[in-house]
Amino acid sequence: MSLITLARVVMLGRGRAAARGRARRAILLAALLIVVGPPAQAQRAEVFAVKNVAVDATADTTTEAKDLAIAQGRPIAYRLMLEKLTLREDHGRLPEFNPDRADDLIIGFRVESEKTSAVRYLGRLTYVFDPPAVRALLRTAGLRFAETTSKPSVVLPVYYDAGTSRLWEDPNPWRDAWSEAPMTGGLAPLMLPLGDLADIADVDVQAAVNGDAERLARLADRYGAKESLVAELRTDTDRVQVLVRRYGLTETGTVAASHTGPIGDDLPAALARAAAAVADQLNETWKQRNLLGFRGRSTLVALVPFSDLREWITVSQRLRAVAPVRGTRTIKLARRARELELQFVGEVDQLVLAMEQADLVLEQSQPAEIGTTDPDEDATAAASQSEARWVIRLRSAQPETSPAAGPPAAQEPGTTEGEPADPDAALGQNSSQDPADQ
Repeated sequence: MSLITLARVVMLGRGRAAARGRARRAILLAALLIVVGPPAQAQRAEVFAVKNVAVDATADTTTEAKDLAIAQGRPIAYRLMLEKLTLREDHGRLPEFNPDRADDLIIGFRVESEKTSAVRYLGRLTYVFDPPAVRALLRTAGLRFAETTSKPSVVLPVYYDAGTSRLWEDPNPWRDAWSEAPMTGGLAPLMLPLGDLADIADVDVQAAVNGDAERLARLADRYGAKESLVAELRTDTDRVQVLVRRYGLTETGTVAASHTGPIGDDLPAALARAAAAVADQLNETWKQRNLLGFRGRSTLVALVPFSDLREWITVSQRLRAVAPVRGTRTIKLARRARELELQFVGEVDQLVLAMEQADLVLEQSQPAEIGTTDPDEDATAAASQSEARWVIRLRSAQPETSPAAGPPAAQEPGTTEGEPADPDAALGQNSSQDPADQ
């Protein structure tokens, strides 16, 4: 987030004690919104933000109206924040909003848009929450929650009508419904393609219906998405039926969601309900896969091979964007590798999935792939010096094309030939905790 945007963040509270609280929260907010830096890390901070909360209040003056509007928006944002992280089946058990504790949870807000008159304030605000406080609140209530954000998925709405199928062609009321659907704001964001010439060239309606994995992957890749979702909708006399299939790196043609609902007297409204229901299903499925338990933190030791400093910086920045990771500690260093101890919450398979969203690969180590810094040294023997049973790589960095990394030698962390002067600067710390978890 830019400094200009940060300058628009307004801290909450009144009085001397509140001023001290504002200072503490300002530091935390800076850690969340500035230190995170790269886009993937900013996205992680945005998990604990609720955007575009509509507020409208009237009072004797503009200032009083604005203060009232901000206060009125806080319980709305609070409820949306907790619903965002928890399963729908648990929403009836969410803790009620407590105004006396609001300052501990809501650390600030920023104005997205606003209109004022002499006595009225209308605006859309984004409220920013304190991650540790939200986690503690949910754990105290005995509620499991997720906080890993999926990479976006591209939705291709195929509409069947009178024996024909439409994707880019008009009219396509199913596509129109998706243009108004809740595509973002949850943990599984969705995207609707523009329908321009490049999209049409990549995937026509037959390629979508037939599940042409190569063409669907090409479209998703162009939008920076993890997969394409082909959402087919059919209607009969009184109902709509939707079937959504997933086409990505690990799944081809898997059913991702389905929906059946009444048409009633208003087809556009029925299609809007269907799109919202499908989006909700996809979001719920993602949260279910990423629910964090209550057993506390786990650790694993992983080797991070890299060809140069730029690759290491990229890996370390992406690690900071992985939601389950709570801390890292460097164990050993080498010129082309680093051995890290990762502290994380949840299960290992959830950590693997979360890393995929940051374009990182976490896999069990194979010593023969790791190589050695000394071409005359036996690779297997060298690998045995490392405690790592896991390897972290960039998704684009394959073992067979990466330069030999070499397992870290048993030495005190410090400057070595080929290492940056401050080798931990890229990760931010040697023994670290996520700033959002302190």
